[in-house]
Amino acid sequence: MVGAGASNEVSIPTGPALKAQIGHLIDFKYDNWGTTLINGDRLIEAALREHVRRNPEIEFRSLQLSCQAIGLAMPQAISIDNYLDTHRADANTNICGKVAISRAILAAEAASKLARPIDGRRVRHDRIEGTWYTELMRLVTENVTIDGLSERLSRIAFVVFNYDRALEHFLVHWIADYFRITMEEAVSFVSEVEIHHPYGMVGHLPWASKDPGVRFGETLSSGGDLLSIAAQIRTFTERMDSSSDELARIKACVSSSTRVVFLGFAFHQINMNLIQPTRPAAPGAVCFATAKGISGFASTAIRADITRWFTADSDLVHMKEDLTCRQLFDEYGRGLSMV
Repeated sequence: MVGAGASNEVSIPTGPALKAQIGHLIDFKYDNWGTTLINGDRLIEAALREHVRRNPEIEFRSLQLSCQAIGLAMPQAISIDNYLDTHRADANTNICGKVAISRAILAAEAASKLARPIDGRRVRHDRIEGTWYTELMRLVTENVTIDGLSERLSRIAFVVFNYDRALEHFLVHWIADYFRITMEEAVSFVSEVEIHHPYGMVGHLPWASKDPGVRFGETLSSGGDLLSIAAQIRTFTERMDSSSDELARIKACVSSSTRVVFLGFAFHQINMNLIQPTRPAAPGAVCFATAKGISGFASTAIRADITRWFTADSDLVHMKEDLTCRQLFDEYGRGLSMV
C-alpha cells in the first residue's frame, strides 16, 4: 500500500504542501483592465477557458469564483481531496480542483528526485539511493539474475493511492540500468507487475498507453491536454464502484497476500474500507507499516484494524511511529526478504 508519504521520499509533496501549492496556482489576478493574467497559472486558466468553450452554458466568471473559494479554504481543509468531497455536488469546484491537482502533480514529478536530467540521461540513482524505492529493488534483486526477475516481480503487487507515476517510472529506469538492458526490455518486465491506482493518475506513461501518453513530469502545451488528464483522476467522491472489476482485483490481491506493507499510508477510513479483504487473511500473514506523524492513540486503533482485516494475530503487525519508509526496510528487511 503506497501512500503520499512514500512519494515524498523523492520530493513529491504530501497533502499539506500540495494544497498550499494549489492555492497559489489558482490565485488568479488580472491587470486593471481584467484581460491580462498577472498571477496564477496560465495553463490552468487555459484549461478552464477550454472547459467553458466546450460547455457554453458555464460562465468563466463562475469558475474564477470557484477557484477563489478553493484557494481561501485550503488553510482550513485536511486536503484538497477532502475539500472536493465536501463540495461533491458542485461541478465547477470539482473541475477546478481536479485541473489544479493535475497541474501540481505533473510539476511535482518534474521537480522530483526521479526527474530525468536536462541532458536527457536516465534517472540519477545516486539521488534516490537513500529512499525506499532503492531498498525495495535491492530486496527484489537479491541473489537473482535477469532470468529469475519475472518470477520475483510476479510475487509483488502495489496499490498506489497517489496520482503520480513515480513508482512505474522508477521501476523501468532501475531495472534497465541495473540489468543493463534496453528501456523497451525493462518496460516488458514492469508491464507484468500488478499495480493499481484506485484514484487514477495524471495520465499513463507513454510506454503504458496505446495513446501518446504523458511523460513523467511533462510540461503540457495546451489547456485541452490538462483537461484530458484531469478527467483521469478520481476524488473520494468518485472512488471505484463497489462492483468494479478493479476493486475486486485489489481485494483479492490483499486477501491472498502473506505479507502486507503500508508505506507512507495515512490510514484514512475510506481507504481502509476500500482495501478491506473480502475473505479472511492468508494463514500467518504478516503486516509491516510506517506510522510516522501518527499519534500513539491513533496507532493503537490502526493496529487493531490491521489485525482484524489483514492478519489473525496482533503479534504479526509490525508498526512503529518513528519510521520513514526507507527506515522500515532497514528495520524489517529480513522479514521482507524474497530469497
